[in-house]
This record gives sequence, structure tokens and C-alpha cells, in this order.
Amino acid sequence: MIDKIELFDELCKVHDLTYSYSDDPSAWQKGHDNHTKIMELCKDIPHYEAVKIWNKYVFEKLSEDYVEEYLWK
Repeated sequence: MIDKIELFDELCKVHDLTYSYSDDPSAWQKGHDNHTKIMELCKDIPHYEAVKIWNKYVFEKLSEDYVEEYLWK
């Protein structure tokens, strides 16, 4: 299980949270593919761990004005 949590953390760390707003198709595709991997992997780890990790990177990457829309509950 720890390997999946570490992989989930790494995927979240490099994920472009705002990929869906990109005008560059390759940037959008990369973000979409990574988001798909994140969502699949979070099925295999405890929910509280996924939320903790995801939200950690939301706070690191976004300004306070946009954090709420990206947080997981």
C-alpha cells in the first residue's frame, strides 16, 4: 500500500491543477492523462490519505482565491 501512496503523492506533486484551462492541446492532454491516473490510483488508497495529499498540493500551488474550488472533501 505504501508504494501506491508514494506514487499518488508524486502524481499530485507534478499535476497541473489548471490544465483544463490550457489552450495548448498537448498540455491539456498531459494534464488530463495525469488526472485520470490520479483518480484511478485514489481508488486503491485510503480516502483520508488521498484527500490529505491532494489538498496539500492544492494549497502549495494555488493562491488563496482559488483553493476552495480544487479542494477534496
